[in-house]
Amino acid sequence: MAFLMFQDVRFQAGTFDIGGDGLLHWLLGSTRVGLAALAFGSVVTLFGGVPLYLLLRRFGWLGPFHLLLAGALLGLLAYLVVAIALGLPLHTLRSAFKPNAVTTLAPICGAVAGIVFWLIALKGRKERG
Repeated sequence: MAFLMFQDVRFQAGTFDIGGDGLLHWLLGSTRVGLAALAFGSVVTLFGGVPLYLLLRRFGWLGPFHLLLAGALLGLLAYLVVAIALGLPLHTLRSAFKPNAVTTLAPICGAVAGIVFWLIALKGRKERG
């Protein structure tokens, strides 16, 4: 996701220039990327997160560690879907999983989402009732 967010960022003459049109371009671009990320995240949640939650619930694996790992896996799989959707060739896909900012950020974001889900939906429910 970070690749998509920062693909238009350029460095020119030692100054930080975002897309060449300054702040307005950056704000409009950020809004588009944010809306696209929201739409993509909703699809990942619906078709990945919900079935994964139901599977984990069936086996009784709803602890924070289980959801952290499940979220990290789902984040990495979502990154793979984005990489394929962008049309990366096979040799690039093999190198796409070498440690870099995106391959590190995707599982971390997924893991954070898994822990937040556990805190809000599961732990909060146990404390209330």
